[in-house]
Amino acid sequence: MILKYFENPNCSGQENSPLCIIIGFAGGSERLIKCYSNLWSKRGFNCLVFCQDTVEFNSFFYFDYSIKMVEFIENYNKNKNPNQIICFQSFSLGCTLFSCFLKYIQDNKQYSYILKLIKGTVYDSGPLVNEKDYLCGYYATFGTVTNIDKYLISPYSEKPFQFIYECWEYQCKNYYPYLISPNNKWNHLVITSPNDMVTISIETFLEQLITNNTSLKQFQNNNNNNNNNNNNNNNNNNNNNNNNNNNNNNNNNNYNQKFLLIKKVFNSDHCCHLLLNPKEYGESLNHFIDLLFNKSKL
Repeated sequence: MILKYFENPNCSGQENSPLCIIIGFAGGSERLIKCYSNLWSKRGFNCLVFCQDTVEFNSFFYFDYSIKMVEFIENYNKNKNPNQIICFQSFSLGCTLFSCFLKYIQDNKQYSYILKLIKGTVYDSGPLVNEKDYLCGYYATFGTVTNIDKYLISPYSEKPFQFIYECWEYQCKNYYPYLISPNNKWNHLVITSPNDMVTISIETFLEQLITNNTSLKQFQNNNNNNNNNNNNNNNNNNNNNNNNNNNNNNNNNNYNQKFLLIKKVFNSDHCCHLLLNPKEYGESLNHFIDLLFNKSKL
């Protein structure tokens, strides 16, 4: 596992600066994941980045990683600022690590206050919702999916890395419910694609989010034409964003309290949305961050 902290040099100090924790996809390199942290850094965020090998993405390691995240947050917010801003961006199977983290802080009540610090989550090419998704992810990692229905009824002995699949299946059943918990009272951005052959059950995830959390209101971001001017201003005025971190931290009224669920659809493959749509991806993320601070409208 690679764990890196990227501090924004323009931030006024970590006590007053928002934090984004980025959990990469299985096998995602530091170079690839840093492309995403750069987008957050431009908006005044410090970033903690997790990059993990494929084998590390299993339940044997997840609680250790969750503890590392909690320890980092505790140290980052050592003054217990109740208005600290924390966002998460997770990809594919990395969303399951995020769900394990949510389970950990709710099971350990001394850390449950962290839930109130989370202001937004971005799900890119995830999460994996059910057995079909995990089978697609498994065979996308270790082979080619030719007939998913065949694999659903195949004996487990046909899977060459059976222990990894069993870990992923366990995670799906035991951690996933924490992603759709009514306790998750913050804004969500779900980035998906009809060409994503791994997260084929993403509509189920969206439906469960809305059903379980009545404070969420769903929107679909079909285009960014109305946001381009705002985004250009954001990109050209990073100093204003960074200098305003203290005001944002000390005034929760700046946040949109309607808790939005935004669906952004690309036509690219699994975990390739930024690579193939860099401009539109950046605009969508900037718009989401603006909504967190109530600086933009849908």
